[in-house]
Amino acid sequence: AFPALAEAEQLLEGALALEPGSVAALSAMAMLRIQVLGDRAGGGQLLEDAVREHPSAVSCLEQLAELRFEEGRHAEAISLYEDAIRAEPGNADLSYNLGCALASASASAEEREAAEGSVLKPPGGGGPPPGNPHL
Repeated sequence: AFPALAEAEQLLEGALALEPGSVAALSAMAMLRIQVLGDRAGGGQLLEDAVREHPSAVSCLEQLAELRFEEGRHAEAISLYEDAIRAEPGNADLSYNLGCALASASASAEEREAAEGSVLKPPGGGGPPPGNPHL
């Protein structure tokens, strides 16, 4: 579609061919796939592979955490942010992102519990109201 995109992808593939484990190239290729090409699965797989090979690669951990969070996989995102913070303890952005993920996951859990509670436990302790045989 766009020649610059094809060229960018070729250059990144060339960088990976020269240095297969390059965290920078894997990270850039993953972001190209996710953000530009819309290939979330392919980009996510690249990030998972990078994290498996380089467990302290902060950029890949952070990008994968963001992706997992967007997918609603909050517990996995939180764990990835925690791994990134262990690898780079003084990173304020990671701490901020972890805090946001924890707050959002907590709010989501509370919303789910409230929704389930309202469906499963009607006000007044449950069961039909006395004197109404149809409920």
